[in-house]
Amino acid sequence: MVEALLGLTGKAALVAGGGTGIGRGCALLLARAGCRVAVVDRDGTLAEETAVRIRAAGGEATAIVADLRGAAAVEAAVAEATARLGPLAAVVNSVGGQAGHRAAPLAEVDETAYRDILALNLDAAFFLTQQAGRLLAAAGGGSLVHVVSVAGLRARPGAAVYGLAKAAVINLVIQAAAEFGPAGVRVNAVAPGMTRTERMAEALPEAAFAAAAAANPLGRVAEVDDVAGVVLFLASRLAAHVTGQVVAVDGGDSIQTARPAPLGGPQEQATPKRSQ
Repeated sequence: MVEALLGLTGKAALVAGGGTGIGRGCALLLARAGCRVAVVDRDGTLAEETAVRIRAAGGEATAIVADLRGAAAVEAAVAEATARLGPLAAVVNSVGGQAGHRAAPLAEVDETAYRDILALNLDAAFFLTQQAGRLLAAAGGGSLVHVVSVAGLRARPGAAVYGLAKAAVINLVIQAAAEFGPAGVRVNAVAPGMTRTERMAEALPEAAFAAAAAANPLGRVAEVDDVAGVVLFLASRLAAHVTGQVVAVDGGDSIQTARPAPLGGPQEQATPKRSQ
């Protein structure tokens, strides 16, 4: 009954950055909702691990290795996913992070870090939106969901370029929703706050999570499934009349002005070298 309500049973979905973290959570939950999932990641081992977990649970999944920072790579990955699974109905982009660079004050960011972080967060999002938008429009509609960050909605010390890129992706969501909407394509975003991913748990001390939880209206930081659940909603027929929106998944942290001081860099993303 739940699968029928979501309307995703048997549909093909692509999750970019699905090898770990929030992307992996999205891939697993889409599969549980009945999707056949293409897990795209530049780390083939991680992509295959996610696909194996889906298949072990009785779902259908395929792993695709791709670095999505260029138009040709995005086109090839989407084409491969379509060839293996059929026309896509949902695309989720969870590619992002600090591109291997440590968090730093705005005045100290060098050009290499600036360009690397923009390329990982913005270039991948732009080319995937462009390619997925075309294909979904040609197929009569579908859903594209970007995982951004509350860092794109407010200041976050140490995350100037990361926040800048996510803010740009938010505007991209609005623009794409307006342009692809007449073809039945919905484009939305989720903006997580501090989320307990595997990499975040490895990078930050437990005290950082405790401090963030104590200051949060709901009294805890997000788990991966908290974010993936909103992505699933936006990809499903339950959100059939929702487009151009950004949903903050931060337990209400963004409605406050008082926040704990950053511990070890941006709370939403520690020192990620790859997908969220």
